Amino acid sequence: MKTNTLKKLLAICLCLTMAIVFAACSGGGSEDEGGGDEGETLTIVAVTEATYPPFESVDEEGNIVGFDIDLIYAIAEDQGFNVEIQNINFDALIPTVESHQADMIIAGISENPERAEHVAFTNPYYNSGNFLMVMADSDINSEADIPTDAKIGAQTGTTCADYAQAFVADGKAAEVVILDQTTTMVLQLENGDIQVIVGDKPVLDEYVAKSGGKYKLAGPFSYETGDGMLKMAVAKDNPELLEKLNTGLANIMANGKYQEICDKWGIGGLDTAE
Repeated sequence: MKTNTLKKLLAICLCLTMAIVFAACSGGGSEDEGGGDEGETLTIVAVTEATYPPFESVDEEGNIVGFDIDLIYAIAEDQGFNVEIQNINFDALIPTVESHQADMIIAGISENPERAEHVAFTNPYYNSGNFLMVMADSDINSEADIPTDAKIGAQTGTTCADYAQAFVADGKAAEVVILDQTTTMVLQLENGDIQVIVGDKPVLDEYVAKSGGKYKLAGPFSYETGDGMLKMAVAKDNPELLEKLNTGLANIMANGKYQEICDKWGIGGLDTAE
């Protein structure tokens, strides 16, 4: 009895040992861990906030589409990596990349000193400008027409929100209503909860064009302290990815792909804020 039991135990131990050796030989690292076989393609996780047409939005099939999306796919093709796009709230973009839960941001953002403390920015890929949008029947046709009791809508975490706060601090409007998404701002504009929206002109152009005459632009917003340049961003300890993005961007600008994307989405590109 004891001999048979011992033989069984030895057989079990032998099987377990072989299983462990087989698992070790088969390997378990993913391509993102940097230990994959030669020839594997790097996958970059890019976060965006897809309520910002024409830069990024969700189409009728649920796909994230837009100028920024086509841009990062073109850069990825040029540099030989894959991209996975994730849609999150705007104010979570920088914390998500800073904490390495994602690799990069492409979401129509611009650089300012506060953001630059947390992430590293690429070279610019678009020259944006801040404009005002109101209801079509509004008496507001320029910044000067904004009444001092008006409420201004701006998206949380954006430089537009900072500029609007400065505008209110100077006594030129009553309040800034900070909202999570541009779509929410538009609904509040229609409901009369706010009287003006501050945002990037291409984005507001898109809403005006698709509104059937409900909204209109009311001119530029002068309280802009940045340069209006849109950039991508990565974690500050990821210079390799930063270099890939800058190199890929320069290449697609040189080979005509960048202009092709601009033409597709009807925007002016880096040199103009039309």
